[in-house]
Amino acid sequence: MVLGVCGIVSALWISPITKWLQVSIFFITALLGAATATTGNITSGIYLIFGLILISQYSLGPCAIWIGAIFSLVPYAIALAIGLSGSSHAFPTQLAADMAVLFGLIVIYGAVLYRHEFRHREDVALLETRVKERTAELERALDERFVMLQEIHHRVKNNLQVIISLLRLEADRQGDTDSRASLEASVQRILAMALVHETLYDTDQLDEIDIVSYARRLIEETRASASAEFELEAEGPSLGGLDFAVPFGLLLNELMSNSEKHAFPPGTRGKVVIRIESKDGMVLRVEDNGIGMSEDVRIDGPKTLGLNLVKVLAQQLGGKISLDRKSGTRWAIRFPSTEPEPRR
Repeated sequence: MVLGVCGIVSALWISPITKWLQVSIFFITALLGAATATTGNITSGIYLIFGLILISQYSLGPCAIWIGAIFSLVPYAIALAIGLSGSSHAFPTQLAADMAVLFGLIVIYGAVLYRHEFRHREDVALLETRVKERTAELERALDERFVMLQEIHHRVKNNLQVIISLLRLEADRQGDTDSRASLEASVQRILAMALVHETLYDTDQLDEIDIVSYARRLIEETRASASAEFELEAEGPSLGGLDFAVPFGLLLNELMSNSEKHAFPPGTRGKVVIRIESKDGMVLRVEDNGIGMSEDVRIDGPKTLGLNLVKVLAQQLGGKISLDRKSGTRWAIRFPSTEPEPRR
């Protein structure tokens, strides 16, 4: 009764201790059955075999296998001899026969188990080989895709550079100052887009771009000969996907152009500070120490192409615009998130 209760509890609650408890219960039951065995009755051997089966199925280790083997050859054989000696004078012969049958059953089970384990190892080895081959194929495909995407960004950048060159040639042909200025503004906008693809081509991550590094390159390459001094300040790293970087670059370009063209009287050289703050998303600040924007110019009212682009691009990125006209012009645009969207 006690052994039965322990067996039920150990079967319901599986742990290293209860696994050994189950094996012990079968061994003790086999030992008690052998000690009370009669001639021709080897029922106790079944419990012994069950205990050995549990050792192999639970993978209790080589130590447990040796314990089971020693138990089968010594304590169990002694208990069986004691049991048979009480029911037969020829118990040595009966003991030898019973042990031979028991040994034969164990050998048969061991052979079946070994064959099963051997075939299992073959299946595992085959599966591992296929996994390695498939992994190598996927890695090659990813490398090819990476190279292909890099080439795409490179070609897009080259095509945009061709467009920039054509616009500059057309601007040189224009005698009208306003027309030339409009074409040059278009050149700056396209250059801001080209820099995104050039930056992605030069990095190992094709799904995100360092916004601060991109902004620094944009300032250096588009404002090298500007009439104002541009300074970049950044707080913390900011990463953004391609869908964020392109509109962001156009937006930054428009704000810098607005400060350069309208903040400072002719013949003067002012300063424009660009701040990128990474907290709860990202905040872009463009501040100048110029004459300030006229109160007649409103974000939600009639506006120039540049201001219209600022509003549209900010809305596209989910940004909220705030404008301070005191002591120069201070733009602040807060974006909720810059991270690239997860792939589906």
